[in-house]
Amino acid sequence: MPTGEHEGLIQLFEERLFLAPELLQLVYGLTIPPDASVRKDDAAFSDLKPPEYRADLVLVVEAASYRRSVIVEIQRRKDAKKVRSWPRYVAARWSTTGDPVVLLVLATTRAVARWAARPIDTGHPGFVLRPLVLGPENVPLVTAERDAIANPELAVLSAVIHGRGREAQAVGTAAVAGAVTLPEDDARLCVDLILNALSGRARREVEKIMVQHYEPRSEFLRKYLETGRQQGREEGREEGREEGREEGREVGREEGREEATLVATANAILRVLDARGLRVSRAVERRIRKCTDLPTLELWHERAVTVERATKLFD
Repeated sequence: MPTGEHEGLIQLFEERLFLAPELLQLVYGLTIPPDASVRKDDAAFSDLKPPEYRADLVLVVEAASYRRSVIVEIQRRKDAKKVRSWPRYVAARWSTTGDPVVLLVLATTRAVARWAARPIDTGHPGFVLRPLVLGPENVPLVTAERDAIANPELAVLSAVIHGRGREAQAVGTAAVAGAVTLPEDDARLCVDLILNALSGRARREVEKIMVQHYEPRSEFLRKYLETGRQQGREEGREEGREEGREEGREVGREEGREEATLVATANAILRVLDARGLRVSRAVERRIRKCTDLPTLELWHERAVTVERATKLFD
C-alpha cells in the first residue's frame, strides 16, 4: 500500500524531472546529453484486457539524436510481486516506444536495496533484468548547506535515505536549508519528507535548530516557525520572575514543535487527497486542520491513500 513517504518521493522526482537522469549519470555513469530535456509520460502498462500494471513514474529523456525512457520505482519494502512486474514494465515500454529503457529503483533501506538489486532471470537465455538501484550505499551524502542549496531535491533525497544513520542531524540540517529555498508548496513537501525520515534524536535536534536558531529564508518557514516562537514569548511575558519566564519560553517551544508537527501532518493529508483527485469540502478541510490529536491525524493520513471519498477519512 502506498504511504505518505512513498507518494512524497514520487512527487519529489516529478517536481525536478532531471533528478532521476542526474542520478543515473552520477551513480551509474550513463551518458546523458547536456542539451537533453526530460518530460513525464504515462506510467501505465496494459494488456488488451485487465489488469493494468502501473509504475510509480515514467520519464522520457530527449535530445537531438537521443531518447531514453526511465522507469522510476519507489521501494520501501520487499515485494515479491515486483520480480514479475518490473520485467513487464521494461518490456512493455520498449515494445510500445522502441526506445532504450532503464529501470531505476529507489530503495530506502540497505536490506531493500540488496533485494531490489538481484538479477531477475526471465528464463529466456540472456534475458536477465538487473535493476539499477539507488540506496544507502550510493545515494550521495549531502551535509553541506551550500551543496543542499545548489541541489535541494538531491539534499532531500539524501535526508530520506541517510536520515537514520550517523550523519542524520547534519544531513537533515543541510536538507532543510535547501528545501526552504524552493517555492512554498514544494518546500512544505520537502520539509515534511525530511522530518519524517530522520531518527527521533536527529529530528528533535533539527527542529530545535529550526525553531530557535534558523533564520528563515522564505515566508513559508517564517509561518512554520512563528507559532512556536510566539507562544514562547507569550509564556515568558506572563511570568514575573526570570525563572518563570524561562519556563514559559520552554513550554512555548515544545508547544510550537507539536503545533508544527500537527500542521505538517494535516498538510500531508490534504496533499494526498488532492494528488488522488478527491474533492475536499471546506468542512472536511476545516476538520482536518482543527484536529489536535496527532495519532488521529496519522490514521487519517494512512486512510487518505485508499479512501474513495474524502469524508471516508473519518469513518
